[in-house]
Amino acid sequence: MKRIIILLLFVIAIIILLILFRYPQNWTGTTSEPASSNILYNSTANAPSSQETSGIIAMASKTDIYTLKEYEGRIGIFHNDDTVPYQQLDVDVSTFSEEDQRLLKEGITVYSIDELNRKIEDYGS
Repeated sequence: MKRIIILLLFVIAIIILLILFRYPQNWTGTTSEPASSNILYNSTANAPSSQETSGIIAMASKTDIYTLKEYEGRIGIFHNDDTVPYQQLDVDVSTFSEEDQRLLKEGITVYSIDELNRKIEDYGS
């Protein structure tokens, strides 16, 4: 009986050590998220049948507002109140449904880089 208890305690100690070495950031408050999480991804056409992802670093503050809007037949990404997009997706707006075309004519406003990246992924693929 004593042997079983010692063996059980040994196994528990090994499991605890494995957990501590595998997930130390959970107890220190740090995250494993890369420092480049503020990268804005955009798809650009390289050839008629392929897409390649390229990144643009976007520094955002809490007051940044982005608008996805049709610009010269493509999707323009406007920052705050700019009248010219700082980025343009190489995606033809006429390929979208009438509802999406209407939304893009009016402009889709987002308030964070994460939300912007989701919209770009939705419209860019």
